[in-house]
Amino acid sequence: MTYTDHIVGLALTATPSEDALASARSQLEEIRAALGHGAVAIGDAHPGGAPSAMNHAWRAVIATAATAQGRHWHAIGVTVVALQDVALQDVSTGQTASDDAVTAVAVGSVVADQIAAALGSTSAADRWSHRTVAGLIGAGVAAGRLLNLDEAQLRNVVGLCATQAAGLHAVDESESGIVQLAKVAADAVEAAVLARHGFSSSADGIGGRRGLFALLAPDHTWRGDIGAA
Repeated sequence: MTYTDHIVGLALTATPSEDALASARSQLEEIRAALGHGAVAIGDAHPGGAPSAMNHAWRAVIATAATAQGRHWHAIGVTVVALQDVALQDVSTGQTASDDAVTAVAVGSVVADQIAAALGSTSAADRWSHRTVAGLIGAGVAAGRLLNLDEAQLRNVVGLCATQAAGLHAVDESESGIVQLAKVAADAVEAAVLARHGFSSSADGIGGRRGLFALLAPDHTWRGDIGAA
């Protein structure tokens, strides 16, 4: 089993705990509430029409950054909201998040936690932003779960996210850190939509010989018995 096999398996089959689902639901409701106050500013940037899901994701991160309340995987929730609002035309009413959206965020957060743990176990742990690198993989998985992508499509999502994953730990707490998170949400939306339409990527974009870990965590050792959700 490769690391990407493991991540795709989580994306397809993970059953998050009740606590994880409650946290995901709370996150989505906070994002919805914040966007309710910032919707005019987002709309004004597109006088010719509604933004794309990618653009909506980018701007929604900026609009809701102040209300993230320290949530490490804020971009995952925004990715799901952007896809609901634009790509799926499924805007949740009030502050109620759909079960599919909640599960997608919870599963994406599980994946992000595991990627972050792997990155944190290496000598390069303090160089890269874990919330953007791991967050992008998690956000891509959440998007794929929401869109009901199949195994091959999810594998392509992971590869597409892995090839775009970046971000410096040094700027995490600055305004540049918010821009990094905005890029995470936009890139995750793009990866999921591309994969949905047949765009392909590496079979093991994370753990392959020239994959994400080979670059960012070269001394990480993959164990096939790593725990699931």
